[in-house]
Amino acid sequence: MLPAIPRNRREAVMSFFRCALFLFLLNCASPWLRAQTFDFAYSDLERRIASLEAAERVDRIDTVLEGGPPAVHQAQHTEDIVPCDCDFCTQQCHDSFWYSGVELTIFKPTIATGALNLEEDTGGVGPRVYLGWEAASGFGVRTRFWGIEAEGALFDPLTGPTPLSMQTTAARFDFDLYRNFRFENGSLLVGAGVSGAGLEYSLISPGLTQTMETIGAGVSVFAEGRHRFYHSDRVDWALITRGRYAMTTGTVTDSDFPGVELDGNLNVGEAAFGVEFERRFQRCSFVAQYLMETQTWSPTDMENVNFLGSTVRLGLTW
Repeated sequence: MLPAIPRNRREAVMSFFRCALFLFLLNCASPWLRAQTFDFAYSDLERRIASLEAAERVDRIDTVLEGGPPAVHQAQHTEDIVPCDCDFCTQQCHDSFWYSGVELTIFKPTIATGALNLEEDTGGVGPRVYLGWEAASGFGVRTRFWGIEAEGALFDPLTGPTPLSMQTTAARFDFDLYRNFRFENGSLLVGAGVSGAGLEYSLISPGLTQTMETIGAGVSVFAEGRHRFYHSDRVDWALITRGRYAMTTGTVTDSDFPGVELDGNLNVGEAAFGVEFERRFQRCSFVAQYLMETQTWSPTDMENVNFLGSTVRLGLTW
């Protein structure tokens, strides 16, 4: 006997994320296309000329000031003279940058089919850590790891509580290569990578535990959009959305058949939508995000497992 989630609620949640992702990417694509026109190239040329003129003014100041080599005076005055017209001042005004942080995912697991449901208060908190590097051209590399464990009692919608409970454990590793396309008020990031994933759930009853586990490795594709709606010298606010799909292949094991491993697949879909706050400092930026996130894990010979909840990200860029 396996727990279930009502189809109408699951379909409504998935429809919301699909619509939000479609509208956000459509909104992001319009300014990106405009950024490819001659006007964008001309404004970029103007910024380059302004930077060269500012550098020339610094050189002239160095010839007038007394004491110390010109490089010393340039370090003292360049920060105030050279313009920095970019979305991520600490990022785009350097040749490259690093970024790292942690996300706390607060999820409720559910099983896609079956006759039993998990209690409404079932949930868990799982950390997701990430580390990445991005060049000024927009090409980047990133790695992240996530894991969660949740346990809850099962109940029958018709008869009420049961003596059964379910424990769910999921873990995932991603290594990504991507290109970040920046434009006036946001960015669109697309990429692909390799993924490893593992899913295990146990049906626990008095004196008996049945465990099924699947582990796989494969590839993933993903896209992330960012649209800035407020900008100041030090602070940015933006809407963000992201989606990812991973296809892995591996093995499936069942505690009822010890020593037997079957070939199987594990596909994972992920979507999120939320808001981002960025505070820039002289040498780094602090980034905080809040997102609504959903994940669907689809293993072979096991029931689908869904995770739905909130994600809080805290990170630094330097």
